[in-house]
Parts: sequence; C-alpha cells; structure tokens
Amino acid sequence: MPKQRCIPIKARLSAYMTRQFPDFSLQAHSGCFYIFQRSAKDDLTDFLFLQREFYDGRIFLSVSELACCYNRCWKGIPHSVMGRCTSMGVLITGQHKPYNTTLGQHSCDNRAEALESLLEALAQDIQQYALAFFDTAHSELGPPSWLHTIYTYGQPRLTALDESNVTALKQYLVQTNRAYVQARRQSGSPVSLDYFLLVTPPPCLTHWVAALSHLLASLNPSLSCSNTELIKYITILFRDIYDFYSLQ
Repeated sequence: MPKQRCIPIKARLSAYMTRQFPDFSLQAHSGCFYIFQRSAKDDLTDFLFLQREFYDGRIFLSVSELACCYNRCWKGIPHSVMGRCTSMGVLITGQHKPYNTTLGQHSCDNRAEALESLLEALAQDIQQYALAFFDTAHSELGPPSWLHTIYTYGQPRLTALDESNVTALKQYLVQTNRAYVQARRQSGSPVSLDYFLLVTPPPCLTHWVAALSHLLASLNPSLSCSNTELIKYITILFRDIYDFYSLQ
C-alpha cells in the first residue's frame, strides 16, 4: 500500500488567515512551517510560526512560535530576536518551565472538508492568546523603551554601511560564534554574553556602543544596559538587515 500523503493545506490556510486576521500575510513556507507576519506600530513586526505535522493519517496544526520584534526577517531563533518571543504552550499555561508539547495542537482527518474545524480551533488560540501577547509586547517595546532607542539609532547606520564595514562586522560575528562554541564546549552549559569581548569589535561597532551608552543614559539615567548587551542587539539587527544567519 502506498504511503499516505497529507493533502495540500497551504492555499486553504493562507486564505483562512486572510479572512480571520487580514493584517497577517503569509511571508514564507519552509518545510512544515508557515510564517505569517504583520507590520505593527513603531517599526515593530509581529510573527506567527504555524507548524503542520502529519502522521497516522491525521493533520496536526499549531502555533509553534510567536514574536514581536524589530527584526524584519526573524528566523524563529529565540536568541536572535530583538524584542519578545514565546510559544503557544507558554501562553496557555503561563509557565516557562517545560510543558506538554501537544498544548495548542489541533488535528483533523486527512480530508479537505475536515480542515475548517481545524482552522477554527487554531484561530481561537490566536484570538485568545496571541493577540493579547502582541498587544502587551507593543506597549513594552515601543518608545520610550531602550530597545526602540537602539533600533532607531542602529537601523539607519547599519543600512548605510559601506562594503568594508559590512565585511568587518561579518568577520567579527563569525569569530565571536567560534568563541561561543569553544566556551560552550569548555563549560558544558550556556555561557554569558562575555564571549563577545573575546574578539576585538570593529571600530564602527565600538563607536556605536559608546554613543548608544551615552544616549541611553541621557534619556533615562535609570536605564542599565551593558556594552555586551548593546553589542548583542546591534549585531542582531545587523544580521537581520543583511540576512546573515550562517556563521560558518
């Protein structure tokens, strides 16, 4: 007997999301992931990663990851988000500890006529949990937040970089990634942001960090953001603008 294959759902899923959440559009489809995003206020972007699985003749669909961030091309990587990201399981339980991975997962038979109920259940999760998450994130991340200040300072400068500085920043990121991998192997556990300091930053990055530190202190003396945190978010923004996610 030939192996049963999942019926096509991309067009139906996209059309349903357009009807229910017209601000969101399907931006990418990679394997079992369907990535929807919308432009929000204050240069923020909201992401919904929908995951489709198929086994035992049933279709399973869930919201796997959500983010509200200053990234335009977020890849679903938590440590590469300039904003807030979470999962539907965390939103449903309100807990960040390990949870049942089937939370928020809905299924139906492998028939086109069964998809509607599956999509309705998914929409209820988005309506009840995701939209509230986005509303909260908008209020936390928009001006006068320090992340918004970093974004408004860094974005025009990064997009105006000449080729030599783009190359220098890419080389710096590759070298810091190697430093991170080595530190992780030595410690056997996650390491602090200090590995950014194991490699000498390019002059442009050093200048921006000093200027941003001064700017943040002048806007709000209570703001505390270390140089390594500033480097982290500037380089996250750089990687997003130049789609530089392979650090090999």
